Amino acid sequence: MIMASEDPLSSSRAVVDYMEKNGVREFFIKPDVVEKALAEHGLLVPLSEPEPEDKSASTQPEEGRGMQPGGTPYCDEAGEGLSEITETTVGGGGRDEKTVFVGEKGVGADDVDTADTQVDTNSTEPDRGVGGNTGSGRPPVIDPLDGFDIPPDLSDGFEARRLTPEIEVLMDVTDRIESSGSVEYFRKYFSDRYKKLRALVRKHQGYSGNTSVVDVERMQPGDEIRVVAIIKDIKVTDRGTRIVELEDEFGTAKAIIPSNSPLTSLPLVNDEVIGVSITRSPGRGSLIIKEVVFPDIPARKQEADDRKPDRRVYVAFVSDVHVGSDTFLPGAWARFVGFLRGVGVKNGKKEIAENLKYLVVSGDLVDGIGVYPNQEKELVIHDIESQYRALAKIFRRVPDHVEVLMLPGNHDMVRQAEPQPAFSDPIKEIFVEEGLNIHFLSNPTLVSIEGVKILAYHGRSMDDFLGLVPGLSYENPIEAMKIMLQKRHLAPVYGGKTPIAPEPVDHLVIETIPDIFVTGHVHSVGVDRYRGVLLVNSSTWQSQTSFQKMHNFNPIPARVPVVNLQTLEHEILDFSR
Repeated sequence: MIMASEDPLSSSRAVVDYMEKNGVREFFIKPDVVEKALAEHGLLVPLSEPEPEDKSASTQPEEGRGMQPGGTPYCDEAGEGLSEITETTVGGGGRDEKTVFVGEKGVGADDVDTADTQVDTNSTEPDRGVGGNTGSGRPPVIDPLDGFDIPPDLSDGFEARRLTPEIEVLMDVTDRIESSGSVEYFRKYFSDRYKKLRALVRKHQGYSGNTSVVDVERMQPGDEIRVVAIIKDIKVTDRGTRIVELEDEFGTAKAIIPSNSPLTSLPLVNDEVIGVSITRSPGRGSLIIKEVVFPDIPARKQEADDRKPDRRVYVAFVSDVHVGSDTFLPGAWARFVGFLRGVGVKNGKKEIAENLKYLVVSGDLVDGIGVYPNQEKELVIHDIESQYRALAKIFRRVPDHVEVLMLPGNHDMVRQAEPQPAFSDPIKEIFVEEGLNIHFLSNPTLVSIEGVKILAYHGRSMDDFLGLVPGLSYENPIEAMKIMLQKRHLAPVYGGKTPIAPEPVDHLVIETIPDIFVTGHVHSVGVDRYRGVLLVNSSTWQSQTSFQKMHNFNPIPARVPVVNLQTLEHEILDFSR
């Protein structure tokens, strides 16, 4: 008896590789295509027990760091070695540098060598490549805020402390993930995507019919038809003409967008669902795309009264904390904590501090292990459990009246394939041990806070959009978020930079229109509106990394967008200095 590998990410990559190598792009995938792909990659295997996990790797602390003049190591009160690092904040006032000392040793007796650690992107379980082996022993606890003056909590009189939280989870995929990488799941995944988005496109005038792309070939010169299809492939000729191959459940057809058409500026990408109006030209009889309709969201008023809370309350948005990295900014985080505690609040921000009830954290809570080559050289905490324990330490300083909602990102200890489930119980237990009551959610997730619907997504698919759509940049991620809403899909490109598991249901379709759409990932910050939806890109708590420096990218760290849920007015607070 044989079956496809139970690893959906490796299976999906095998299929994508096979299809690209053999010139196959079919979204309503035929079984023989998938079976040949899995067999070629050795993923059609006898039904058997999985091999035991190799837990032999270990992490050694980097030599030569954390030394006093003369070679004596700095130590904490327990005698553990500390590393000397420079905390650098890049802001409008220039660079602010401070020397701090943090724990270097992570795993204790279970230290492992991570010099050749690579990301194990093939696992559906919490990634040991990204996460490392937590082992059975308890690593030394490292507190990134040790040595920083954490102000006393003066929030006892805050109005937010007297408010009962109103949180309802509307969509969380954690208990709905069931991908096995089987042939049937590939077919179900694209079929579900197509049917959901086709229904949205059919709401547009002229697209309510059942015309198929196979009807295109029977068109006579001068005829015009409208169809809803998946973009199977896009090619651009030397003269700038786009050749768009369309597919639905009945077949495929090719049509062109001439180089002089205004449609050439549209952000079309493979695998998205669109509506098109096609005509056959006289003479040569070419099939010409005259109109493109996206699923999109309808324009609506931002001020809809039915979703306003009847009380003044604020939500703050942060992301990409990256605890464990030597570029994490503990000083900036300490200033943020001070604000939440009501200490040193200036410039008319007292109202925000006193009424801030919710904090949404959009992924990449820790830096992880083996996420990118030579990452170990930029870590001050070298095992994943210690990174999450350090993360719990810094969130312990957040006043307990603030409700924290936390979802994972691509650096976190969950599967790399999207959608990502919430953190596993061992990670949650770390926060429980610190006395924290965190709301752990999936990536993506949809929640209602005080009646305001918030769609939270880490934002990894921006890597695909920014590479495929001219004019987009990491400095302005809001534009990519607008395109996601326009396409009603968080990550339409399959087989690109964003790994996607072939679930029987496409959980990345934006079925419910949110009031607020928030992302992180790109280490920038921004707020804007699109058709009545407030768009928020959350900032990072990490200064410029060597990778960012190599690509001449300057992050914008330690900024916190806050939103008044009663009015949806917003402000960006600066804790970088």
